[in-house]
Amino acid sequence: MLIPIGGKRNEQREQVLKRVTRTASGFDMENLETVSFVPFLAGVN
Repeated sequence: MLIPIGGKRNEQREQVLKRVTRTASGFDMENLETVSFVPFLAGVN
């Protein structure tokens, strides 16, 4: 599973994209890349 983790800091919407992989003993989380959240705008296609 790929998920963005993080929140709004100093007016920047910086997050880290993480890969979560199930293993025999639980889950592994791997940081892939720093990303920025871009909200959807109503009415924009």
